[in-house]
Amino acid sequence: MVSCFILDYMHLACLGVMKRLLSFWNGSYRKRHAQLSSCAIRLLSTKINEVKLYVPKEFNRKLRPMAELSYWKAAEFRMFLLYVGVAILKDKAIMSKQTYKHFIKFSISMRILVSPCPTDSDIDVSRKLLKEFCMDCPKYYQDGFMSYNVHSLIHLPDDCYLFGSLELINCFPFESYLGILKQCVHSGYKPFEQVGTHAYNQNENIVISMKKEVLSLPPGCDFK
Repeated sequence: MVSCFILDYMHLACLGVMKRLLSFWNGSYRKRHAQLSSCAIRLLSTKINEVKLYVPKEFNRKLRPMAELSYWKAAEFRMFLLYVGVAILKDKAIMSKQTYKHFIKFSISMRILVSPCPTDSDIDVSRKLLKEFCMDCPKYYQDGFMSYNVHSLIHLPDDCYLFGSLELINCFPFESYLGILKQCVHSGYKPFEQVGTHAYNQNENIVISMKKEVLSLPPGCDFK
């Protein structure tokens, strides 16, 4: 049954577990006591601001400070999980070495699963790390941290084994297209019709542009 439904790592790992970790660290999750001290949270925000200066242009979003965590997008949680967190959380002034190692298991396992061509042995390593991460969560975090998302992490390696890299089977492309759909709707009156009309007009424009290209071809030339 599990193999019949692909888990989306964007919602599961990025908007799910990574957001949950950050929320527990700064105390914003259901007003629980923060896992990190106020000084550590300020230092974390400072390091995030420093990292922003060196983010390559390939990343379409830059991280915002911890004070704006509730406004972070999936791409920001992904950046923190796969790239930034490994570097800035290593500072012992932010978190203990043991807690950092616990986070590293999550980060490395996800890096493996989103890599272009993970081997079977790579996937096995990821599976082992994720199981250890889930089992140790109660040790490092308060009661209530465990959730459906945290448990479902252990099934991500199976999806990677069956269908390939998680980078190829996620909702990030569809999430990005939501912005385009929002631009199609200009009022609350018949929003679906507005989106359909916009899509129809786009197709018409494509057909017209293709006809113009055909007409501009030299004599005797045609599409194959």
